[in-house]
Amino acid sequence: MTTIECVVRISRHTATDSHVAALHSIFGNDINIVTKDIAYGDDPVGAVQEMLQQVKHLKQGIHAEVDIKAVEAVGPESIVMALVQKLEVPVIRPVFRRENGRVVIVGKDANGRDIFDVERYEWLEIENRPTLVGREF
Repeated sequence: MTTIECVVRISRHTATDSHVAALHSIFGNDINIVTKDIAYGDDPVGAVQEMLQQVKHLKQGIHAEVDIKAVEAVGPESIVMALVQKLEVPVIRPVFRRENGRVVIVGKDANGRDIFDVERYEWLEIENRPTLVGREF
């Protein structure tokens, strides 16, 4: 059985050339990029897990095993942190290119929202450090 490797993007926007180039630089040119616009709702982790199962199921319909290499997620910090802690796949987020301290805008979507130029991606992790009254030790 063939294996299809993919990155799942949770976004309202389609992947731009800079998204694709940055993802290819990490995962190689054969990576499949799947973009899904989902509402996180009251259970963001559950919503993303359900969506990932749907992606696997759809791709299995073409007689291939699906290997999800990472999930691109943006949103409120608490939601992204929950995804990093609880998903079984790595979570990445785009780092936008800046000029003179401002994010570079490459266009507008159908709803008039800015689309940003992606410079690279970063892998997200949660690091726990002991603290004592707000001081690290």
